[in-house]
Amino acid sequence: MRAIAPGKIILSGEHAVVYGNSALVMAINLFSETVIKKPDDNLISIHLTDFNDSVSFSFSELRDKSRKLKKNYDLFVNGRLGIRHLVDSPADVFAYLIFHFFQKFAVGPENNIDLTVKSDLPVHCGMGSSASTIISLLIGLAGYFSVKANSDQIYELGLEGEKFLHGFSSGVDPYVVLYGGLNRFQKKKAEQLQIQDIPLYIVNTGPPEASTGESVEKVAGNFSKNQIWTDFQTVTDEFEKAYCERKLDMMIQCVRENHKLLSHIGVVPPAIRDFISGIERHGGAAKISGAGSVRGQNAGVVMIISEDNPKTICEKYGYELFAVTGEPEGARIV
Repeated sequence: MRAIAPGKIILSGEHAVVYGNSALVMAINLFSETVIKKPDDNLISIHLTDFNDSVSFSFSELRDKSRKLKKNYDLFVNGRLGIRHLVDSPADVFAYLIFHFFQKFAVGPENNIDLTVKSDLPVHCGMGSSASTIISLLIGLAGYFSVKANSDQIYELGLEGEKFLHGFSSGVDPYVVLYGGLNRFQKKKAEQLQIQDIPLYIVNTGPPEASTGESVEKVAGNFSKNQIWTDFQTVTDEFEKAYCERKLDMMIQCVRENHKLLSHIGVVPPAIRDFISGIERHGGAAKISGAGSVRGQNAGVVMIISEDNPKTICEKYGYELFAVTGEPEGARIV
């Protein structure tokens, strides 16, 4: 059984969505996959190719691991455990999800599995790699065990997994990778928009030194009650209008304004601001697409809109450029 789920980029609204504002988030044509097969032993085995990590559990060990993770999260919520200490390994999250999937859908503990998870998406770079792998796992489990799990149930389990990796989740990533397409997302509700053909590119500046959870926490500490989120909402509304009408000049202006706001809240490192200034000097616009970073020099993925191909300026800064397109379909069995 093989299941896939797309990655995503945020066209507008990162960070602001945490405070109830809207975000425009698009699934893209890069994927994670989970392959599930019958094991040769009586264990539940998890192979995470991108982390060079393989672990195996008995059902009782899976249960114990799940309970420990739940206890850690309660400590985190009460301020007694830092975000970095929630999980020992990404495999812990997959173990938790498998156990709770078995419980939720009455899959017997005698049903051992061997699963392998891998992804085209760079890790910790703002492209939804964690949500994509988690949702591919859940879709794969539903298919393998012929469980009639509806999309809402898959989404809620995916949201549960995301919180262990990021502390808190807006719900954007699991929703978009599950359903695909371009979505205007706000307060866990989404309106799907038509994907337009625009000159859209991404560069991967490298994994941020700060985790998504750490950056979200830092921004919350400084700006949670600030009126700046109204400015973010205005930019997102104006970008949506320009995007739907395919007005490139207006889109570029909106992205530039978005970048200024993201810089103000401290999630765009100096090296990335310098790179984005270079894109702007050549007539384009760029911004981080994701949490960015409150420290270090990398910021994960940067989104670029430019009528002229920005390959030369990207090469000058040592970044590889990729043209991206929207992915209309979400997670699925293939």
